[in-house]
Amino acid sequence: MNLSGKQTGHCQKTIRTILFLLIFIMLFSGCSKSQKNLGTAQKVETLSALPIMPTWASDNYMAPEWLLWPKADYSLPQNFYPWCGTVSHHQLTDKLIDTWFSEIKERRDVENFFIICPSHFGLSCYDYSVAEVQWDCTNGKYVQSNLEITGEIKNALDVQADNQMFTVEHGASTLMPYIKKYFPEAKVVVVAVVTEAPMNVPYAQKLAEVIEPYFNSKEKRQKDFLLISTDFSHHGTPEVTEVRDSHSMIFLQRPALENYVAASCDNRVGMYALAYIRKDSTPAQILFHTNSWLLSGMDEDDVTSYFFTLME
Repeated sequence: MNLSGKQTGHCQKTIRTILFLLIFIMLFSGCSKSQKNLGTAQKVETLSALPIMPTWASDNYMAPEWLLWPKADYSLPQNFYPWCGTVSHHQLTDKLIDTWFSEIKERRDVENFFIICPSHFGLSCYDYSVAEVQWDCTNGKYVQSNLEITGEIKNALDVQADNQMFTVEHGASTLMPYIKKYFPEAKVVVVAVVTEAPMNVPYAQKLAEVIEPYFNSKEKRQKDFLLISTDFSHHGTPEVTEVRDSHSMIFLQRPALENYVAASCDNRVGMYALAYIRKDSTPAQILFHTNSWLLSGMDEDDVTSYFFTLME
């Protein structure tokens, strides 16, 4: 079939238009894909550049097998949905920490653990030590800080990241292998606080007010978990420890702001924040109450006690 010059020109123009559109689509999609890949690469590079902190797992330290573990005689309520609680940071309590995390896992998933722990050893450079790190849980497994939320917390508290102090801070590092075991995709927001007596109430209030917006609705409490890393009575005999623990029970049976001072522990700032954020004085569910002497039979004159609790 013979085509006129006018028809031939029209066809050529149509073909050129189609080719132009195809080239444009290919370039645009390639550019978008490159930008997406670049964003992903930058995110991976940022995470991989985080300082690596050791844990007992990476140090290949395990609690002794001969420890005397208490019987699990607690019974949690039906449909219990915990979103906050207290847990020890002494690796001596290994199996009890493991059980505590497993009870959470049986009832829910967690995207982010907000961890308030004591700042031990006087290494903090700021009023609040905020972590932007990753913890080595061995075999190429890491628990990483949630950089977005951590950045918000830093700005609200008016501090910089204080990563150096977390190289030896067991208030956080002890817990990371258990988080990785039961919540492998979870990230953490860690704030270490100064807890020497007498407690600075405005200091605790500021932290509580900064963290409270992340837990001020049912939806948020179903997503994240407020973890208070704390051990209770320190450096006492069994008799002294028993008296101090009876005081701590006053708070745990009614975890309200007016009772936080009764908690004989190394993290009263955390207890204050817990009471402020929870706004519910119903009793804590106590999974275990024990102490280092009952577990090990050692150091009767230097006892540390432990309460493992979960709350709604």
